[in-house]
Amino acid sequence: MAETLDSWPAGATWVFQGSVAEDATAGTHVCTLTVTPGAGNEMQVLYGRILEGNTATAQLPIARITDGTNLLADFINGIVDTSANIGRSFPSLVAPANNANQFVGTVMQSNLMVSGTQVLLLQVSTAAVSVTQTFAVVARIKGEKPTAVLNDTIGTSTNTVNTNHTF
Repeated sequence: MAETLDSWPAGATWVFQGSVAEDATAGTHVCTLTVTPGAGNEMQVLYGRILEGNTATAQLPIARITDGTNLLADFINGIVDTSANIGRSFPSLVAPANNANQFVGTVMQSNLMVSGTQVLLLQVSTAAVSVTQTFAVVARIKGEKPTAVLNDTIGTSTNTVNTNHTF
């Protein structure tokens, strides 16, 4: 008997790209893109990018999946950058010298499933002010378009959604 494979019926490719522009409030800014598929929905993360802001102050990018509370996976984990405009793409085809913790390869394309109330979190933390962090993700989705929220924990950021579209 042949095995039945799920072929993503009625699925779509979802693309999100947006930025968080910090204000001048002092403190450690934690800028995030939080993506949640929603009950009964799921997404397969294909690829994405975190573009750290234009500052020579230390910036800490993180990309992970949680169950809403508990950490399930890290694929960009705590690389401190002190250069401006560093882009962290996932999956990475090459590992930059200062990035030993970033996932390398293409296996991830078929393995990063985020379902229901699980969360895909892309984040950059920095003590710099008035910096813009940019986040992008492309996923194959089943069900409704995921909820994507841009945020900064300090002050009042300007959050801009450039793309939130299914294809």
